[in-house]
Amino acid sequence: MQGAVGNFLKTYTTPRLLQANNTRLQLCYLLQLGVIVILFALYAMVYHQAHQQRCPVRGVTTFQSFGGFYMPEETEDLNQKYPTIFQKFWSASDIVERSEDGFMVLSNIVITPNQTQKTCPESPNVPKSICTDDPEEKLNRNFSYTECQKGSQSVSGVQTGLCVYNSLDTLKFYNIAFGRPGTMTCEVEGWCPLLPLSPSQSHQTFQNSSDGAVLEGAKNLIILLKTAADFPLCGDTYFGMHETLEGKPNCMYHPVNNPSCPWFTIHDLVLYGGFISFTNIASTGQIFRITVNWQCDFDWKESCVPKYSIAPVFGRHQEWESFYKEEPFYQSQGTRTQVRKFGLKFIIEHQGEGRKTTMWLLMKTLSLGFPYLFIPGFVITLLYNKFFKNMKKFKRKKYYQYSEQADEEPLILNVDPSLLEIRHKIV
Repeated sequence: MQGAVGNFLKTYTTPRLLQANNTRLQLCYLLQLGVIVILFALYAMVYHQAHQQRCPVRGVTTFQSFGGFYMPEETEDLNQKYPTIFQKFWSASDIVERSEDGFMVLSNIVITPNQTQKTCPESPNVPKSICTDDPEEKLNRNFSYTECQKGSQSVSGVQTGLCVYNSLDTLKFYNIAFGRPGTMTCEVEGWCPLLPLSPSQSHQTFQNSSDGAVLEGAKNLIILLKTAADFPLCGDTYFGMHETLEGKPNCMYHPVNNPSCPWFTIHDLVLYGGFISFTNIASTGQIFRITVNWQCDFDWKESCVPKYSIAPVFGRHQEWESFYKEEPFYQSQGTRTQVRKFGLKFIIEHQGEGRKTTMWLLMKTLSLGFPYLFIPGFVITLLYNKFFKNMKKFKRKKYYQYSEQADEEPLILNVDPSLLEIRHKIV
């Protein structure tokens, strides 16, 4: 062991080239070399793109809306009853509202007139609002009732401590079993009549105490997204507009056939967001996310075009109102008209990056792949005994030991001995 270590420390080995006239070895070497070069190029240059610098995107989007629609004839009474709220003709500027992170499209308006400050039963859809005044029923029935506590905060107001019958009987099958005329809920003091709290309750409440109409024509409005992206590290700026004269689109968005077109209809946004139709979500509202994806290769500037995708924020199976805002109008002290506006909110987000080849990253990537070029020669050396019958002769030609004191073996092999004798006499 000590001799091997000492020999390693005092013996320096240099590589030596040896040419072998063997077609099979040469073809095997070239095949290995070609496979290594192709695999390295595919992995490092194509898949990881290690030779390109990454540039994060900073995007800005604005929009422009076009179109309008008339309200159906069956809603003319709403136009006469609430002329300051309902209009006979709605333009895009009346329906589409701007926001800091996108825009909102008005889809439904519900008006609850003549709300007064008094007492009324809480909605049965409010959690822990169902109660009973029968102690025996409370003990015998397999149902969880709540205790009405005076002064306790509820969804619609403050509880009075009484348990009263509710006309909004959404749990009718329990009442039949109990033999009672209606569901009992805790009484609250607040603005009555109460506003609907869920889509299942909305239809009945709108007919009884509210006026409302879905703005069905809003689905035909056209939206043009005007996007721009800045890549500070790469020093490039690009625009994703396809604007034409008079607001007429030269393309329409499709997630597969035309994902880069910035022209949309509201119905398309809802449809490609995963919903069957505009009407299904217009009454309750929904929030969508429009993603502008920039994947820009600045070595080929024509490829820098954003692609759009739409997805609902809360998923497709949301049952409660997803987006709305309330605007109360007070007639006098203790009396008001509540206006609830439902809408489809679209949040616009930018993601992606730009890429540009730099000389430093290119040289670094190539230098990392250079050592792999020695693998074929190493493999051929390990397999030489399969192609050469005389291994001792191959080793003599491949490995030569040089000594400064005396040449034990001439550097040039297979030389005529007479020439060596002549050289010895001259020296």
